[in-house]
Amino acid sequence: MKEIILCFLDITSEALEDNWLNRVAAAVAPTTNRKRNGKIAPIVHVEIWFRDTEADGYACSICYGKTVHWHKKKFSRVWFFRSLWTDDASYAKVKSFCMQQRGCKFNALGFYLLPLMKIQGTWPTLFGFRSRYFCSELVTTALKHGEILPKTQASTIHPEALFNLIAPISSVSSIKSENFGSISY
Repeated sequence: MKEIILCFLDITSEALEDNWLNRVAAAVAPTTNRKRNGKIAPIVHVEIWFRDTEADGYACSICYGKTVHWHKKKFSRVWFFRSLWTDDASYAKVKSFCMQQRGCKFNALGFYLLPLMKIQGTWPTLFGFRSRYFCSELVTTALKHGEILPKTQASTIHPEALFNLIAPISSVSSIKSENFGSISY
């Protein structure tokens, strides 16, 4: 069995930039009961992590205005971690998919319209371009590619909705490392 870890940040996280986009993501999040410091704290960002050691491994995600990344990364305890245990074949499919998406652009259209309608980041392929993603769309698509989530699962979902979706099929996980520096999202 192989472990895939999903790493989530809520709106109150110190690793998250305080900007308008993150505030909008929190405002349109599905209802949550999760509180931090007495405030409702919806999840607004997710990354998928393939841990090599207790503290580091390769992470894949995307942030607004950037491209899909695949790089070695350490995570701090300010993140929420959920472990998905899968067979070697599914693990390899998810990892391969993530590596192949490096450089894909952000699906701004799908992200902005998420509260109104679902516009998948595959729309650029109609014009000969690569797919686009926002963070939870990328992670959900990767999990569908590895057959961890059913093919019928919508890919364009909010990070909070993804957290709630995988909660029953995952387990709480943790890490034992120091902060990874001043990277902010």
